Amino acid sequence: MSSEDEQSVAGPSIWVRSLRPSREEALQAFEMAQRHYAERRAAHPEEYEPEPEEEPCDPGPVRLLTVRPVLLHVENHMFLAQGDDDSSGYYKDEPTTDVSNGLVDVFGSVVQFYTGIAVGHLHLQVDYRADAPQELELDEWEDVVEVSAQLTAPCTRFGSYDDNVPEEWPDVNQQGPGWYRIRAHCRGRDLDYDSAPEVPREHHRIVVWPAPQTGSILYKLNDYTGMDKRRSDAVRVSR
Repeated sequence: MSSEDEQSVAGPSIWVRSLRPSREEALQAFEMAQRHYAERRAAHPEEYEPEPEEEPCDPGPVRLLTVRPVLLHVENHMFLAQGDDDSSGYYKDEPTTDVSNGLVDVFGSVVQFYTGIAVGHLHLQVDYRADAPQELELDEWEDVVEVSAQLTAPCTRFGSYDDNVPEEWPDVNQQGPGWYRIRAHCRGRDLDYDSAPEVPREHHRIVVWPAPQTGSILYKLNDYTGMDKRRSDAVRVSR
């Protein structure tokens, strides 16, 4: 076993193989799935309904509130905050996040959140604010990080490849395009790592507010999923 395939878990004498695919493997798998879908659709158009025309994005009035947690279905170890004008090929670029944190990466105006489960449902709650919260919630969370993201695309919303948050939830950048702070909390990412659990045990809470760009803050880094991601990032950068 090479040093790149090993990860310390409970001490220097205990090692396990990382199950997380490399960035190149994930890109290849995603592009292959897109290719197969396009080929199938072209060969059997009668099996697919015409794609509806998208209506223009209307962000509506600003609503500052904390929404109740919902179940979001995710795939490929991730969910996103992505706008109408964001390119579907964002993942081909390198992240613009200033430091690897194992929970959130920024790709231009797309924000990607890393999950422990490979596919399935998780609990997601979002707090939409006008400014930074006065209190820092750490006790009930395993990892807490804060990053800046320039959310310029209209109607940026949370979702995944096959699921979105309820329509009544506000847009992430409802207070106008520009720089925002995103504070991400998570727990339970290690419980069903790289699996498709029937009972969701992974929780994410996101707090977002408009603020000038500044450096990331790593408040708490405790879970092994995040440690594995940071280790993978370090190996990728060193190559």
